[in-house]
Amino acid sequence: TAQSLNEIITEDATSLRIIYNTLRSVNSEAEVYISVSDLYSVDLATESSEIGLDCYLPALAKEISSHGSFAWRVCIDRFYRIGEDSGKTIRPYEVGLLSSLLRDVGIYDTHYIYCDSTYSFPNLILSDLVNELLRGYYTACFDESVDTYFVVLGNGNNTDMLTDYVMLIDSEHSKDIADSALTMLGASDWSELIENFDARRLVLKSSESVQVLSGAPENVKGRFNYYSFDNFSGLNGFEVSYYCTELLVPSQNDGILCATLDRTAFGTSSVGTYMGIAHRYEYPENLKLTPVLAVTLGVDDIDNDAVTTVPIKVVLFAENERFEAYASIPPGELQTIYIDLSEFDGAEDTTGIQILVNGEQFESATLMLKSVTGLSFEYNDESLESVIADERARKRAPDSGENYRVYIWIGAAVIVAVASILTFVLLSRKKGKA
Repeated sequence: TAQSLNEIITEDATSLRIIYNTLRSVNSEAEVYISVSDLYSVDLATESSEIGLDCYLPALAKEISSHGSFAWRVCIDRFYRIGEDSGKTIRPYEVGLLSSLLRDVGIYDTHYIYCDSTYSFPNLILSDLVNELLRGYYTACFDESVDTYFVVLGNGNNTDMLTDYVMLIDSEHSKDIADSALTMLGASDWSELIENFDARRLVLKSSESVQVLSGAPENVKGRFNYYSFDNFSGLNGFEVSYYCTELLVPSQNDGILCATLDRTAFGTSSVGTYMGIAHRYEYPENLKLTPVLAVTLGVDDIDNDAVTTVPIKVVLFAENERFEAYASIPPGELQTIYIDLSEFDGAEDTTGIQILVNGEQFESATLMLKSVTGLSFEYNDESLESVIADERARKRAPDSGENYRVYIWIGAAVIVAVASILTFVLLSRKKGKA
């Protein structure tokens, strides 16, 4: 049954306020985004109709303000419309149109997450999509009101190629594709299309790959266990990643995290070879304090008896850095590999870890992880524990400069809080960095 616009606005404003207050009571730094929609079916006069953002957003802002305003933000999609009938869709570099609507009702500081689903349409021309990709990304880099730009990749004819471009867009190869896109857009410089554009301020990510050390390092003074597993600590933050169907810590396995890997469970269209687990940290971890990681792991229950060695990849992430360490281990037993982090530029602010098995020679296996231990050449065990605790406290402090956003998606008066969005490739950067 169609609702009136007032009914929808009242429900959404009330729900948003409740969730906002709940989240801010737990994390005073949380930023809350409402995912708006222009596809509400409402009763206007005597017939049902769809309304655009020019009706919905100002009405929502007025309703929220009437009961005491708070700092909410907006998540939009390119295909949300302004105006009656077919209306005008909102491109990432046109969010100022929405800001002006909100200023009219007293909201002067609006921030957006922009979800661009253009790329999920299968029949659009690849070159046009790449041009839009560059323009949307640069908008997010230099428009202070756009906090994050999501590229939504579907299963169309261009998906694989677009994925490659997404991976290159903030790399050292970005200039080549940016120059080509600029020519096709009919401009001589990006400053003609993007306000405040400054190539010197673009963030370029780095990627480093190394082999693990041949053996345990000498002169180690202290050790810190970043991960250990038992019935109390459980999974210790790890979640399923590529082609992983289950994570558990069996009581009979002496504190070992076991991950069931099975590519066949994801259908015949599964084409990736890496399978494994991942943990995205709640706050950045300073791995520079332990310049070598000792990872004890193994791979068992392989469905191919002919396999004699299993390639392993450990990936560490930072804001604009990716670090990969490669090893090969025999199946069926635990091994400790040692990873030198000296080439990892982002070690001081590591945001996550991924442990992957190359399953090119098999379809299913069990990944076993016993521990991830940091080694220090400077501190003994007790001092190292104290230094890491102090560093963690510093990074969690409200004045540390880190903002951790909570995404709240509202559609058709239903609210869902999500911790991760697996169907999106995220392109974002922190503002105010030269």
